[in-house]
Amino acid sequence: MKKVNEVKKRVISRSDINSFFDGLDISIFLNLSPFISIYLFENFVDINFSIILITSLIFLSYTVRFFSGFVFEYFDNFKHNIYKFFCIYLIVSYGLILLLPSSSLFLGFIFICLNRILVGYNNTVFFSPLLENNSRTMSQFFNVKLWLFFLTGILIGLSFCKILNQIYSNAQLINGFWKVGIIPLMIFILVKFLFDKNNRQLNDFLNSENKIFKYDFGSNDLKDFFNSISLLLPLIMFLLFITNSWLSSFVIPENKQLSEISYVNIILTVLVFICSNFIFRLFKRFLPFNVVNISAILVFLTLFLVSNNVTSYSIDLLKFTISVFSGLSLAIFNLDAKINSNSFNNSYTRTLNILFLILSLIMPIIIYYLLFNSIHYQNIYLILLVLYMIIICVHFLSNKLKKSH
Repeated sequence: MKKVNEVKKRVISRSDINSFFDGLDISIFLNLSPFISIYLFENFVDINFSIILITSLIFLSYTVRFFSGFVFEYFDNFKHNIYKFFCIYLIVSYGLILLLPSSSLFLGFIFICLNRILVGYNNTVFFSPLLENNSRTMSQFFNVKLWLFFLTGILIGLSFCKILNQIYSNAQLINGFWKVGIIPLMIFILVKFLFDKNNRQLNDFLNSENKIFKYDFGSNDLKDFFNSISLLLPLIMFLLFITNSWLSSFVIPENKQLSEISYVNIILTVLVFICSNFIFRLFKRFLPFNVVNISAILVFLTLFLVSNNVTSYSIDLLKFTISVFSGLSLAIFNLDAKINSNSFNNSYTRTLNILFLILSLIMPIIIYYLLFNSIHYQNIYLILLVLYMIIICVHFLSNKLKKSH
């Protein structure tokens, strides 16, 4: 096994930079998805269905993360020059999208799928905390930084798309000027490749510590997954926040307010995340987990019994409640994340990849329901209630089994 030289602890790590790129990429693509869908699929399917199709293709970058371990296990040669491989082919894949002609269904499908697969694999490799932990560059608040950089990438991507909308009209964007939004992603990858001086060390690490890519599921993986499944709540909210500029224009009137996630909701989530992260560290790990999840059950049960779609404050209460528990879910995941420099049994990366896989499958379904079906708030509370009840039950049963053994 090759030894990787230790480096000084860095304030901004590779995982931070890649988390920023992850947010920037999904923000730009998801924000421009209506223009891409009309540009490619207008002559083939209805606009609403084309939006569902193109968002499903965009979320392919989340789907493939789960399968990265199998890919790298069977294509071992990738790891020898993996950093150079991803930088070059990512730039090429973005370039192919720039060359897409309008109403080209086949080429559009192929080029976008290729790009999203490469983006997904890239984010899987360089998102892993093991990469930073091995070289002792991990900070105490690694996970806090990770999500803050992800959100920063989203906000910068949204700002860039807003400027793009100010410069070009909707007609121009539909006719192909949406491609200008791809250029910052190409520049970011190019700059990262040119200025990252430690890619030799990175290749050595990835080539030697190949356990990072393997999915060797153990008996605790089910518990780890259900302990973290509430993380889907903030992830769904972040992705719906990206679609603010266009989704409310397509959904049915009954779902218009529900589809609009404001900056206030995001700020509240971040504040709860940061504050609760520091508070939870003052207690034992099991206490915050149980308190948050039992509180969620009580809150969502109460709101399920008393809520309705009639009063004006119902939607504000729903968004407020989801924002608070989204921040708490991020903090619980941060607290429960198993990041251990002495072990490569890293459930953290595996759990994230499974959650991203589920996210990629349910987001098109959520968009579909917002477009075509009226969603009652009671149903949302019921789903969240059942989710948190499953979390508590699995946690309780796993602890009982652990004691019995």
